Amino acid sequence: MPENKADSRGAPGEGPASKQAVYNAAVRLFARKGFAATGMRELSREAGVNLATVNYFYGSKKGLLKVIIEDYFQDILAVLTENLAGDDAPDVKLRRNIAAVARYFSTHTDKMIIALTELPHDDPDITEFRAERFRRISGLLQSSLGDTAAHIPVSVIGPAMVGLAASRFLFMPVLQKALPPGSRALAGVDYPEMIAELFVNGINGLLAAGPGGKNGGGND
Repeated sequence: MPENKADSRGAPGEGPASKQAVYNAAVRLFARKGFAATGMRELSREAGVNLATVNYFYGSKKGLLKVIIEDYFQDILAVLTENLAGDDAPDVKLRRNIAAVARYFSTHTDKMIIALTELPHDDPDITEFRAERFRRISGLLQSSLGDTAAHIPVSVIGPAMVGLAASRFLFMPVLQKALPPGSRALAGVDYPEMIAELFVNGINGLLAAGPGGKNGGGND
């Protein structure tokens, strides 16, 4: 899925490549330094463009943040739509879905960090922007899980699923310092399947499934 789904019209003297460079630089800086700590001049230097180009394409730093958040939620909505489809039992759908979400996080970690942690929560505009997208996802979960959603509210299932899948990637800087270089645990080969088993059946289910979660495999 393209990294930048926003309008790609060029600024005077600039083109889509410059707009993408700004987007990519923002994803790197917001994820590593934080939204508040990233200045517009630093962002323009990182992207290799002038400040006017950043403002032309995105209007403001908050406008750029909204584009990144929108891309993230569109991606997650696509993952959920694909993996919640069909007539399988709710636990099968949930297992398939959380594994897919974990795989998405492993390849789009920076966008996930921004969407989940680097938000100015005291900004009503951003809060409502994010809430509206959560309502879309909640509606999809509600319609796909049926009776399960009636017993376990989507306000519990949704955050729990995302939080559990994201925990490894949010904690990765600590893991990289705590574990030996080259450790299989850092590679996370079996992580999607193991986290899906943990979400659906808990610690006892994960222990019963053995190494690699339900599908087997090496120990993470």
